[in-house]
Amino acid sequence: MSGIAQLLFEKGHAVSGSDLKKSNITSRLRQRGIQIYIGHHRENIEKAELVIFSSAVLSDNPELVAAREKKLRIIKRGEALAELMQEKLGIAIAGSHGKTITSSMIAFMLVAAGKDPTVIIGGESNDLGGNARLGRSKYLVAEADESDGSFLMLSPEIAVITNVEADHLDYYGDLKEVITTFEKFSRNVPADGTIICSSSVVKKVLMGDRKIASDLLVYGVDNDEADLTAQEIVLSEVGSQYHAFYHGKTLGDIRLHIPGMHNVYNSLAAVAVGIRMGISFGALALALACFSGVRRRFELKGEVEGVMLIDDYAHHPTEIKAVLSTAQKLRRRIIAVFQPHRFTRTNSLKESFADSFTEADFLVVTEVYSAGEKEIKGVTGRTIFDLIKQKEKIFISNRLEIGNYLMKIIKPGDLLITIGAGDITELSEEMMRRLKENVVDKLRA
Repeated sequence: MSGIAQLLFEKGHAVSGSDLKKSNITSRLRQRGIQIYIGHHRENIEKAELVIFSSAVLSDNPELVAAREKKLRIIKRGEALAELMQEKLGIAIAGSHGKTITSSMIAFMLVAAGKDPTVIIGGESNDLGGNARLGRSKYLVAEADESDGSFLMLSPEIAVITNVEADHLDYYGDLKEVITTFEKFSRNVPADGTIICSSSVVKKVLMGDRKIASDLLVYGVDNDEADLTAQEIVLSEVGSQYHAFYHGKTLGDIRLHIPGMHNVYNSLAAVAVGIRMGISFGALALALACFSGVRRRFELKGEVEGVMLIDDYAHHPTEIKAVLSTAQKLRRRIIAVFQPHRFTRTNSLKESFADSFTEADFLVVTEVYSAGEKEIKGVTGRTIFDLIKQKEKIFISNRLEIGNYLMKIIKPGDLLITIGAGDITELSEEMMRRLKENVVDKLRA
């Protein structure tokens, strides 16, 4: 939402918006000159002619209620994005996981290659300085949100599908419907467009059909069936390296300075986009080597008194496994703090969370971050906690009390990683501050 607000403002529209509380994003928008209200109130839309809302906003939101009463035009984020994409050559990145970092890789690669794209992504890119930019070229790179099916409004020239898994089941009902919807999304690509996806997506979503109307470019790891493959992969605690092959012919080496096997897959999607857009391998490889990541995606917050602090947005079982697997490369005792995100996800995927934390040495679970959802009777943070297969674990319902507990058990050499899509990120900032204060107190003693 903030990305669309920024673009519309830069295009010359009068823009205002509201959020439940202050954040870095609301502060950045205010600095740009956009009116931001804290809290949702009827008065916030008095001068509005168009109201755009996200899937997290409930129908009884006072601003939506007032907008309906005033008979204003009301559209979802996906519809607003579709209208912006109609003016451009769209490159849409969809998938259950990896959308934001893949979108950021592609956007940065195009900027570095001189393509000057307009960009709208769901996270804050370190390299782009935010989650949106207004370019002067015909290209638009956009993260496509599948949570409410609104990505079906998009008709991109290039569609990337990273992976497809069960999520947002409050909307879809089951995995079968998720797969069906992604298949519909792939059909939105015109005959002269390109679908780029992992080999798992071809099997799961396209049912192995390589004869769809659009051009299809498949990427994979050590997979002879894929068009683009990563081979000779070397993973380290700070990144990875692999050799890229296209249709069996060598392209060259790709070096990443962001860690994790999942980012090897994400980078392959970016390489595939670069190939389709005629960017030289040397140029795209250099851009990926310079890519420094996205805020809250295995973000190193710092190291104080030998304690390393990392913050990650992971909120799905698969994402959590990937994050903790990456953390294992650092060879430290891992203290993970997890905040479940949304009651519906907690309820529908509770069994899948059970074995997601096996790579952590100690686990703290707190209450569910609602993200505006209404509570579901019997569904709490303990719903997940009681199922998690972990010997060393503790449930602390009040997030504000977690810091006190951590200060008692944390020691030099530990890795503290905060995990979740809610306000658990604030804990990493709190722990940085408290550990630094601890150092000052020792110096004064």
